[in-house]
Amino acid sequence: MTDPSLSPKTGVAASLAATLVVAWIDYGTGLELEFSAFYILPVLLAAWMAGWRWALVLALLNTIVWSAVDIRAGHVHLSTFYALWEFLDHALVYLLVAAMVGGLKQAIAVSGP
Repeated sequence: MTDPSLSPKTGVAASLAATLVVAWIDYGTGLELEFSAFYILPVLLAAWMAGWRWALVLALLNTIVWSAVDIRAGHVHLSTFYALWEFLDHALVYLLVAAMVGGLKQAIAVSGP
């Protein structure tokens, strides 16, 4: 029998909680500190505990949350193009991390101990 504490549902819940914590800290630090790299942590957690599909969802969610916090904190872009570019840049990084870690976890599970 599998350990319920390591279920995909637990992984998704933990990832969502981690997203909220990262967003709260990011907003609290304002524009003085760049905090976007920490949004990868919930994506890593989702990839490892819930699988690559959930990790992709969390990657997109964390991109949206990061962008919302950035805007709410007062970051003003010179043009819409720059805002879109920055959003797509973060989305690409988070999605690549999700796919790579999720794929690694799946490969480890298939190869066995």
